[in-house]
Amino acid sequence: MPMHEFRWGVKPAIPGKWHGTLEHDGFDVEIACDWIEVRKEDHHDLDVQQRNAKQIVDGVIRRIGLADKMRFTATLGSVSRFDPQSNRRDINVFVSDSLGLKASAHADVVVTSADGRIVADSRKDRMDELFSFVDTSAANETLRRMSDYMLEYHDDPEKKLAPLFDIIELAAKVFAHEHKAATTLGIGIQRMKDATNIMNDSGIRTGRHRGQEAGSQREPTPAEAQLCESVAEEIVTEYTNLVQRGAAPR
Repeated sequence: MPMHEFRWGVKPAIPGKWHGTLEHDGFDVEIACDWIEVRKEDHHDLDVQQRNAKQIVDGVIRRIGLADKMRFTATLGSVSRFDPQSNRRDINVFVSDSLGLKASAHADVVVTSADGRIVADSRKDRMDELFSFVDTSAANETLRRMSDYMLEYHDDPEKKLAPLFDIIELAAKVFAHEHKAATTLGIGIQRMKDATNIMNDSGIRTGRHRGQEAGSQREPTPAEAQLCESVAEEIVTEYTNLVQRGAAPR
């Protein structure tokens, strides 16, 4: 059966711990250093397959970005139709881009019992969670928005705090009140308020209201920056868990 092959160029380079080929939702998804290819048998529904493939790739780069604290971008580079019987591949190329490469190292752990059974496999767990997030984020716009705010923060070399506040603000809206959001997500209202106060401090250069304070501004302390970042990350993580359990408001 002929195959449709959809390939996205990705930058920056995807760390090696995510590389591999897995089956998801009827597609073969191959993740490499600087591209992701999604393949499926040709059933004469190219546009539908391409939309579904894009949804998978969008979820993949979101989750990898959250895990590695950087924003990845994916650009559709080609759509191919491969016929294994004739060994012919017809390719429509959309983009030719030079992508920078970055080396990274990572070690996975496989734990086996005395009788040879696999007890734990860190790579399998990571990839299972990756594709679980693909489905979860595709079905929940709020999670996509939270994730994109977090990635906006990681992508910013100045680490301005406004996107982190957007995450807290969105959580408060979704749960109808910041107290309920903090309690339901297990963060604690005082921690959330402490983080919000830092973000709203006009004396902090990277705060939401920077430039409105007379006199010199200061950088956030490492503890202040870490609190703001960790609260936002916990909101995204715990909201993801709620969505996956079917218990999240939208």
